[in-house]
Amino acid sequence: MSASACLPPPRRLRPPAAPVALGPDGAVDWKTFCGEVGALRDAIQTLAPMEWVLNFEDSYHFAVAFCAALAADKSVLIPGNARPEAVAALANPRRGCLFDGRRPARFGVALSLPNPGAAKGTRTFAIAGVESPRITLLTSGSTGRPKAVLKSLANLLTEVAALESAWGDQLTGVRMVSTVSHRHIYGLLFRVLWPLCAGRPFQRHSLLFPEQVLAEANADAALVASPATLQRISKSASAPYRAIFSSGGALSPDAAAASLRHLGRLPTEIFGSTETGGIAWRRQANPGEPWTLFPGVRAKVGKDSALLVHSRYVTPSGWIATGDAVRLLGDRQFVWLGRIDRIVKIAEKRVSLAEVEKHLARLDWVREAAALPLGPSDKTVLGAALVLTPAGQALRAKRGPGQFRVQIRRELRHWLEPAAVPRRYREVAALPVNAQGKLVREELQALFDSRSASAPAGTRRPATPEMAPCGGGRKRNEAT
Repeated sequence: MSASACLPPPRRLRPPAAPVALGPDGAVDWKTFCGEVGALRDAIQTLAPMEWVLNFEDSYHFAVAFCAALAADKSVLIPGNARPEAVAALANPRRGCLFDGRRPARFGVALSLPNPGAAKGTRTFAIAGVESPRITLLTSGSTGRPKAVLKSLANLLTEVAALESAWGDQLTGVRMVSTVSHRHIYGLLFRVLWPLCAGRPFQRHSLLFPEQVLAEANADAALVASPATLQRISKSASAPYRAIFSSGGALSPDAAAASLRHLGRLPTEIFGSTETGGIAWRRQANPGEPWTLFPGVRAKVGKDSALLVHSRYVTPSGWIATGDAVRLLGDRQFVWLGRIDRIVKIAEKRVSLAEVEKHLARLDWVREAAALPLGPSDKTVLGAALVLTPAGQALRAKRGPGQFRVQIRRELRHWLEPAAVPRRYREVAALPVNAQGKLVREELQALFDSRSASAPAGTRRPATPEMAPCGGGRKRNEAT
């Protein structure tokens, strides 16, 4: 599949009656999709805005709007989250908004989907100028202000072609179901563009709960998930998925093994970022499994063991520095060592937050952990938010919070220097993550403010619109 063959001309992709998207009301076929894209293209071609914000919950509506805007020779901007104020802040006189649900505030020009009359008649569409950088993705802002990343359609379709070459033969006849949003590059590629280009139907709405993930499992479905979801599956499905993909953060060896046990497949993990696209993949048959580079991606090591990548998924080409430390194994594999920006100074000692979290999660009492520095630079100590196992909950109830935390510190001293042992703890039902399964640092920090200090074990702060019920994962990087 070359970039030019993936979308235009559309009628080569599939028969008119072939399903494109699946939802509660049944399937939407290719003829209807082409008609709705063509109608929306015609509508926005007559309007002034040259850039359109795509604010959709329904992935089918998103796909229609994405293709229609590009076919109309417009640019698109994909918000990193659906919070009303975050979307409203993107409004300016040069932008319009395409949306479903409630009309976003502050946009002078906004069109809603679905449009009941859009599919009447026969329309086709084609997208020209695929090399032009007309697609802006906003990162989710889990570690600060969202960053705008500009892509061309050719960048995305080249990556789609690589995915199809790697795994397409395994996915013949499947439907794609997902727990991740199309707002993130991982969801955009795996949930929408890859199935759209390869002729596989995709699910319109996200699976929000572990029970839904279990209910959808069968040999005719492939799951696009985050580590946060896979870490919360504790029961076995009646049938295995054909394939499982995971990205957006680090998947622990225990979660990989549980996925095999409960869902019938080891996840194919994808390592990458919004800026770089996909970098590498692996399946954790054993802990510490190395990552294998995608075709068309080269890697080298820079300062502080930083991973630098050169990729055909990025324009202009060149070496891109990531925030990840790695150890190369030959030309095509590497071992991930952690985030470079997660090294902090505590009492003049360099402490890796990833290393602290790894040793916390090795304890029988801890299912997940997130560490962070607390206090001013001259008096910094470590804090840790913990999701306890049933054994941990029982021990805490038996000994009380104080003695339970003393026991944790005692165990950690077997592996960590005193400066690296967390001094403050919060026990929570789930770590605060956004819809992409990434840890929200501001909300993690807020767990340690005075209001949260007296919160009982198992208390979870109210979920924001960006926190999916399937959540609860640790952030590795802004992985594709």
